[in-house]
Amino acid sequence: MFTLASFSLFVLALASAGLVAIILPVLVRMAVRRNFLDTPDDRKNHSRPVPPVGGLVIIPVFLLALPFIGFNPLHHIPFYMAVLVILITGVLDDYFDLKAHTKLLLQIAVAVVMVASGEAVLRDLGHLFGVANALTLGPISIPFTVVCFIFLMNAMNMIDGVDGLAGGMSLVMLFWLLVAALLGQDMQLAGITILLMGCVTGFLVHNMRYPGHGRATVFLGDAGSMALGLLIAWLAINVAQSSTPGLYPIGVAMIILVPILDAFALFIARIRAGRRAFQPGHDHIHHRLMKHGLRPGQVTLVLMGMMFVSGLVGVLGPRFGFSEGSLTFLWVGILAAYTARLVYRARTLYTA
Repeated sequence: MFTLASFSLFVLALASAGLVAIILPVLVRMAVRRNFLDTPDDRKNHSRPVPPVGGLVIIPVFLLALPFIGFNPLHHIPFYMAVLVILITGVLDDYFDLKAHTKLLLQIAVAVVMVASGEAVLRDLGHLFGVANALTLGPISIPFTVVCFIFLMNAMNMIDGVDGLAGGMSLVMLFWLLVAALLGQDMQLAGITILLMGCVTGFLVHNMRYPGHGRATVFLGDAGSMALGLLIAWLAINVAQSSTPGLYPIGVAMIILVPILDAFALFIARIRAGRRAFQPGHDHIHHRLMKHGLRPGQVTLVLMGMMFVSGLVGVLGPRFGFSEGSLTFLWVGILAAYTARLVYRARTLYTA
């Protein structure tokens, strides 16, 4: 039912989108003057320096808007601390190019704060593979959730390689998380998701390619991609552990399938090829699509479309006869097939 509260939330999300869209050009000009730029090199697709300051507007606007929907910062201090620390970590990485182990240690610290404080904990994975009893994680729930946070932060960071891609994929994931929250009548989670969608939309005005806007004028930066990964993981875990009828944890995993697919397959393929797992490279799913002739804008739309379909199956599939076991086999099957293909192609991908 459309109420005054939902109208107010819509206006707040729209205002947040407008605020992000208005502030970004100002911050871009400041970044250019201070030479805070993502400069092209042999592993990047853009042709000219671009300020990586998108996250520095998206995240603060989002955090400042949260209290207006009843999300009291004093009751969620660990949440705010974690988001701000990962934002600062990303800024330092964008500016100084942090060592991988330093960045990983900070990511671990942030994830531990989120999980140990109870902000988000995966306690069960549902009835995977159709088994009778739910798979509860028990004592490994905390380390398992920490790994999930770290993995999604890095997955979002790794896939941020084409104009509009990380932001567009985030928007699709947030849309399906919103649908799931609404189905479970969790209005606070729904409100948080709508606000973040508004902020990301304001960013995409300057980052996505569309008629009249041929290239991105601002990037998310590591600050933005990692912070979005952290927030999407937090939302996904809380939605997955909700009591929404007909929504399974594996259904939520379907929503975030594409970044997981890309990061996991690359991890295995690179290790098998004797390379560092998280090194930069041209072997991501978006690079492979461009090698097949797609332009950057087309790659973004194709991957957003893939995410929309996987989210559709995950959230609405159970209402059309998809069992929890069938969704699990589908998810694992897609992951295994793509990973096997990438491992098979490793010799040509990683030629000297």
